Amino acid sequence: MTHPGSRQPGPGPRAAGFRLPASLSPYLLLPCALGLSATSDLTAPGNPVRFALLGLLAGLVYLAALRGPITPTRLWMVAIGARLLLLPAEPGDDFWRYVWEGRVQAAGFNPYVLAPAAPELAGLRDADWAKINHPGFVAAYPPGAQLIFRALQAFPTLVWKLAFTRLDLAIVALLAHWRRSDLRVAAIYGWNPLAIYAFAGAVHFDVLMVLALVGAARLLERDLAQPSRRALGGSALLLGVGIALKLVPLVLLPVWFLACGWRRAGWLLLAAVPPLVTALLLGWPGVDPLAGLRTFGRVARTNDCVWWLFELVSGLRLETNALPQLALAVGCGLAAWVFRRDWLRATLWVLGALLLLSPALHPWYLAWILPFAALRGPAAHGWLIFSVSAFAYFLLWLQPLPWAQPVWLRLLILLPPLVWWAQQRRAGAAVAGG
Repeated sequence: MTHPGSRQPGPGPRAAGFRLPASLSPYLLLPCALGLSATSDLTAPGNPVRFALLGLLAGLVYLAALRGPITPTRLWMVAIGARLLLLPAEPGDDFWRYVWEGRVQAAGFNPYVLAPAAPELAGLRDADWAKINHPGFVAAYPPGAQLIFRALQAFPTLVWKLAFTRLDLAIVALLAHWRRSDLRVAAIYGWNPLAIYAFAGAVHFDVLMVLALVGAARLLERDLAQPSRRALGGSALLLGVGIALKLVPLVLLPVWFLACGWRRAGWLLLAAVPPLVTALLLGWPGVDPLAGLRTFGRVARTNDCVWWLFELVSGLRLETNALPQLALAVGCGLAAWVFRRDWLRATLWVLGALLLLSPALHPWYLAWILPFAALRGPAAHGWLIFSVSAFAYFLLWLQPLPWAQPVWLRLLILLPPLVWWAQQRRAGAAVAGG
């Protein structure tokens, strides 16, 4: 049984010059997923180019598929099938750090105190230890994530992948239930090649944070429709779970505050419970769980959207990330205030400001915003385009570290969404002008 309206072509983003039969195009994501899995070892010669091209092709198929009819069967066959095909993919290099930091905890050490290169941990090293990135830095992931790593550290990679894939599909199910009359919302996330690869293939733990964030947003909407202490308290707790896993949802606290009003804002204090409890379990206050994150945050620069252009135009060189971090905080706060009368729009703009003003933008970070772009509708489909062009980022693996990102590669990533947004603004101005 299909939902009303689910068979009608919707306002998906246009893939110019790219046409496929409406009923066939979603299933072409499956061979694309198989190709991405086969070329996912980015250290193998030629694979970065193959992987990036396959990702861009998968993105075009994805954009075309969103313009066709979407039924529950088609939604789930493609969403589940593509993820299963990516299970054999080579994990991203962050994964080996997850396993290591879990093993360190299981052995009775604290990853916030001892970096992987510490001599005290030499006895824990195995063949995968050499794959760990930044071995001289202590852990940067928040305490909630560390507890997940400890729980899963003894299991093989496939178990991690199956667990994260199940959580990823739970996001699809939540979106499908949330907007039952329009399955396109669930398909925008569920069929997105970048999200599929990031969690089923590369095993990025961000999926836990995204699920908590979408759940918090759903409960907030329910509370705003019919005020409920249970819904608002649950929303605050889930927001806190997201913060305990990754600090990203911190920037959304002003959105939640402005949405529920100062009279009921006390419920938001529940968001502090999961971060505080998990921090206590990892040794705080005796151990600083944010020390590693601050170290990374001061100097990390990868694929940034704004600051390379700032340096290019101004002729200045940013030695630290102090200015980007200040601009990020101001930008997120300003977006929350400007769009305070529409919490969903504010959420999208705050996360968008976070991504665009961040000094580091890895492609899988775009999965943070995709559910909200899906809920927001056609006005936010530029983020879908961005998630497609972001596959060009993987061409950076053609060069040794430290990466020097050429201007042409930045433009290849940024121009497609910018052109789409410019076209939307022109179209809006033409309609307004009659």
